[in-house]
Amino acid sequence: MALKVGDDVKAALADVHQDASPTEWVVISYKSKDELHVLGSGTEGRLAAASALFQNDEAAFALIRYAHVVDKSKTSRFAFIDWTPESMKPTKKALVSTHKGQVKKLFEPIHVDLGCSDRGDVNEDTILAKIGAASGTSSAVVSGARAAELRPYSRTGPTFESKKGADFVPKAASSGKDMVTFGDAVKPALDNVRNDSSGVSWVVCGYGSEAVVDVIKSGAGDVSEFLDNLDNDNAQYGLARVSERFDKTDSVKFVFVTLIPESVKPIQRGKYSTHFGTVQKFFTPYHYEFTIGSKTELSKESIQEHIASYTGTKSHVLSPKAAQGVKSKASTAKPSSSGVKSPPKVDAKLKFVDEQVFKNALADLRNDSSTADYLVLALNDAMDLDVASAGSGGFSALISGIREDVPNFALLRVTDKIDKSMTVKFAYIVYIPSDYSPLKKARVGTMSGTIQDLLRPMHVDLFISTKDEITEADVLARVGAASGSKSAVRA
Repeated sequence: MALKVGDDVKAALADVHQDASPTEWVVISYKSKDELHVLGSGTEGRLAAASALFQNDEAAFALIRYAHVVDKSKTSRFAFIDWTPESMKPTKKALVSTHKGQVKKLFEPIHVDLGCSDRGDVNEDTILAKIGAASGTSSAVVSGARAAELRPYSRTGPTFESKKGADFVPKAASSGKDMVTFGDAVKPALDNVRNDSSGVSWVVCGYGSEAVVDVIKSGAGDVSEFLDNLDNDNAQYGLARVSERFDKTDSVKFVFVTLIPESVKPIQRGKYSTHFGTVQKFFTPYHYEFTIGSKTELSKESIQEHIASYTGTKSHVLSPKAAQGVKSKASTAKPSSSGVKSPPKVDAKLKFVDEQVFKNALADLRNDSSTADYLVLALNDAMDLDVASAGSGGFSALISGIREDVPNFALLRVTDKIDKSMTVKFAYIVYIPSDYSPLKKARVGTMSGTIQDLLRPMHVDLFISTKDEITEADVLARVGAASGSKSAVRA
């Protein structure tokens, strides 16, 4: 059922997303069974103020803006709160579940989300922890049995190996009636999708009985084949691998899809909603998540576009009107038919000591066949960018290549191992010395967005003012935390 969204809702969400606005939260609820309206908004109080509007018999959705500080750099992070109270009628729950995909898309961009069915779930510490994990600024401590291994990797130097997700096997609840369990074939099937050498690229799972999820189909084709094999008449869960190409680098992403068709009866739909958290945990790790009511809601192109919008490979072209006044934005070249992008075009207001040297160094870093794994750019006294250092040698070479008296912008290439699948990740490191001139710092601030766009995609960013503020282990831990988080890395 299509959801009606008025201009008041769109304007309220845009207001929270606008950094210049003092509004930091908004709560949206149902005006009728298929129409949303603004329940309230505010300039202070964040989750405490927003959750005060949550009712025990009605669903609501909140968007909250948090100021997130990474070292001395302040950024905005957006949290999406899905309030579907346990006490709400099953028929209402079923109806709301058909809208959640539309609602979440309406609220984008978001960085973390929190599903709540009880007042005890409404916890700001949980949100802050998720924001920290997604940006890599929190300490991700795991038990010894599941600790990630940090070890060298021949192509790109350091590798973060993550062993999370499908090793979790839930036990049936004592009642057994509503608790979801998994067939013996599910975990091996998920492992095969994540294994580069298995030849399996997707799996679809569904209900073999009322509360048992088992493998329905799997295959070696692309994501279009995966979508074709979803069944619009039955609730299903799927995992597919998608390859994204940027310059000459292939990166593997994993996509988790939940399909609850609109034809599913309300009582059954309500039961499936209680299974979702357990199923989601079982299918972890993955990078991106989609909840749909029909397989026609997704296509190979829409998935790739979604991934590109989070990794920075998507071209965001402004309309002529919107582009007025935008002076320092790096343009993005269109991909060629081979999928390889042309060298980036440098904005006229961004000057290089030698632009061609920069382009060659960046292309080398992105090339799988090259041994290059880092690039350091430094601003000179004339505020021109110079390639301070580039090549192979990993984190230690990057740190050694930083010029300590001026701002530096660096990329480090690492790999993130999820089960048996290697994926390429880029860490973006900004170094601005603490004693750097305040006037020059302000000017660097106006250039930093353009420089960052020029070096995209990157998966984590770190801001330092001395070389000893971070270690190689810090970088790898942040990469691993980002890969195991739901947004951007599970967007």
